[in-house]
Amino acid sequence: QVESLSRAGYEALGSAELLSSRSAGPTPDSRLPVVFSFDDAYSGLAEHAFPVLADHDFRALVFVITDFVGRENTWDVQYGWRKFFHLSWDQLAHWRQRGIEVHSHGVSHARFTWLSDGQVADELGRSSEVIAARLGAPPVGISYPFGAADERVRNLAAAAGYTLGFAGPTVAKVGDPLMMERLPVYAWDGFA
Repeated sequence: QVESLSRAGYEALGSAELLSSRSAGPTPDSRLPVVFSFDDAYSGLAEHAFPVLADHDFRALVFVITDFVGRENTWDVQYGWRKFFHLSWDQLAHWRQRGIEVHSHGVSHARFTWLSDGQVADELGRSSEVIAARLGAPPVGISYPFGAADERVRNLAAAAGYTLGFAGPTVAKVGDPLMMERLPVYAWDGFA
């Protein structure tokens, strides 16, 4: 898939280009933009996805759960009954040098719409602080855990300094960079 996109002339955008392209509207040039994004930052990305993307000079956004960086995924075992490791800070720093941007997926992968304002602000703020301390720059992007966001959560993300947010398809809002929709791709999806 990545090779096909590369041959077809697609250009993978980072967060800055994504934000500027959304504010500027369609470009008259022949660029074909695509954005690769990965939630949860599982360690398998360093083995299977990131090398392929880097070999094709494609950038990507990875959204980390800061309390689980370098640890097992105890937060989601009930969803698939399998344990996986998350990327470590050293791995994230390495891949960041190769065009993989590190952004927030919260501290604990809690569903923000079920939390109080104070709890959401804490998840957003602490995650940003940890990423900045570990990698030298705060994230501009948030992928809302489970895609769960509403106007209240969106406003709390803006107040915490985020300028880019990804929400689930039922709540995403066209034209709002803090409520963007993504096309999800899962391991169980079939490909033609």
